[in-house]
Amino acid sequence: MPSAGITLTELIDSRSIESKDGQWTGSRKFIAYNAAGDALTLGEVMNRSGLPKQTSKHPDQPILEVTGTSFSPMEDRLGTWECTVSYAGNESGTGTTAGHVSEQLNLTVKYVDVFRVDATPPLGIAHDVEIEGKAADTGGHPVSYPLPIVELRVTENVETAPDFLLLSNYVAKRNFSTFLGAPPRSVVYGGATSRKTSPTIWQVSHVFYADFHMMHLRQKADTDSNRNVAMGEGGADKPAPTGTSYAETVRWVDPFPATANLSNVLAYPIYF
Repeated sequence: MPSAGITLTELIDSRSIESKDGQWTGSRKFIAYNAAGDALTLGEVMNRSGLPKQTSKHPDQPILEVTGTSFSPMEDRLGTWECTVSYAGNESGTGTTAGHVSEQLNLTVKYVDVFRVDATPPLGIAHDVEIEGKAADTGGHPVSYPLPIVELRVTENVETAPDFLLLSNYVAKRNFSTFLGAPPRSVVYGGATSRKTSPTIWQVSHVFYADFHMMHLRQKADTDSNRNVAMGEGGADKPAPTGTSYAETVRWVDPFPATANLSNVLAYPIYF
């Protein structure tokens, strides 16, 4: 039973709200004390009605819901307790119940070394395939190419802790079939992070990287017996400025040769 005579006061100036990468957190602080000056026990404070309950909404930001409450005694006031209520949520909803899924897409640029431009990567097995296209290197030195990369983050709430041993079997593997509309071998699974948001809910965030320009392949120039780049000169088949030497033969190499059904890492289906 709640103890009578307990006063619960919110410290209005203590309210805080923070947003980062679409995830919102917040807190409110309350002071619990007995107006008659009697010391309160932790049990009396915990049973005091008036504190926000689990899943209650934040008064200043309704997408935030209560995820927990902590209690600590105040050193300067014997028998008085400070109660901190924590909130969490995300921009697509409260995100505190099992089955909630949110997606975030980001477009970034990664600079990679290339010897050829206007080269179309093969869709199948690429190891050791010679590259056509135009010579872009100078004297066997590659140039930096701005490669667009699409980053997809899928965050889902599940009722069990993620199986990271299972997930590790998919890291650095490409999709063997169409995945969320992306063609085969264009998406790499980058791993996952997780945090426990309530006694029964784990929030797991997966990251995928899509490369529609080079299909995650890289370029490697053949070398001569001295392990230097084997050089040639610009010609009709591999145009280069007249009199300029270039890497004679350049091949596609595949840093992610293994493929998998990437849908298996997700607990719930997603659609675009």
